[in-house]
Amino acid sequence: MGWWSYDVLGGDPALDALGNIAEACGVGYNSDLDKVLEIATEAIKKNVPHDSTKPVEFMYTEFGDSSINFTLRYWLDMVEQKDFLVAKSNGVIAIKKAFDKHNINIPFPIRTLEFSQKEELSKIVEKIKK
Repeated sequence: MGWWSYDVLGGDPALDALGNIAEACGVGYNSDLDKVLEIATEAIKKNVPHDSTKPVEFMYTEFGDSSINFTLRYWLDMVEQKDFLVAKSNGVIAIKKAFDKHNINIPFPIRTLEFSQKEELSKIVEKIKK
């Protein structure tokens, strides 16, 4: 996560020199991506104090292991560290509440283990029990 200015300026990776906050999240593969974009953007616009002269920006970033990931960026009217932390926290809360209200899933990471032979699995289970 990060744009070139974060590394160059040595600052917080979620806040660049211009007061930009980046919220990273992921949604389930069965999500309506247009709906996700609209709901997440509106959640920030309506619930988090931000610089309304600049757009709230939303970009899908990758197909993750368990989710389709995105970054949502918005700008602060202030850049004190506490203001940044409060706005970032409020952004997370606003997105989570909006997703819950609209039944949009933020999935847990999932790992599936497959064993080639059932016999191997029973051997592993026996070792664990010891």
